Amino acid sequence: MNNPENKMAKGFWGRVELQYASAYLEFRKGNKVQEILHLLKYKKKMNIGTVMGKVLGQQLKVNMNEMPDALIPVPLHRKKLFHRGYNQSLMLAKGINEILGIPILDFPLQRLTANETQTRKTRYARWINVKEIFSLEHPESVENKHLMLVDDVCTTGATLEACAQCLLEAPNVKVSAVALACTV
Repeated sequence: MNNPENKMAKGFWGRVELQYASAYLEFRKGNKVQEILHLLKYKKKMNIGTVMGKVLGQQLKVNMNEMPDALIPVPLHRKKLFHRGYNQSLMLAKGINEILGIPILDFPLQRLTANETQTRKTRYARWINVKEIFSLEHPESVENKHLMLVDDVCTTGATLEACAQCLLEAPNVKVSAVALACTV
């Protein structure tokens, strides 16, 4: 986590305590990664999520010293889930699960608010947009566990930070985070 070469991990320094943080791809406006994410999120190409989750699983197998006890996909609000039909972070988690066999817990973390998209927001506006929009249901289900948050893209880290803060309210929890892509 203290490696300055790991841009995603470095983005969380001093913000939230993570055991591990990593992204597989670098997101830049107009690159192929943006196209992949667009297909996954907006064009109903769920299989991309599962395939890329398997790639993430292979990366974790090589790079991570302590495997988590469970994967927690960043939740969508029920309205967005209904509209999209699936959670792209859950698709990534399913691919990771196929490689590593780590169980997926997609119930303890809930998104309370259907906040607006963050794609055109500043870092501060993103943080405000996700502040206190997550709730930890059944904290006893995550007690004494090492949890890995799974997300599609990490831009400012505001969403992952908000999720991690929520999970860290449970007793003796450690949190890690992985994303398919992060901005550079």
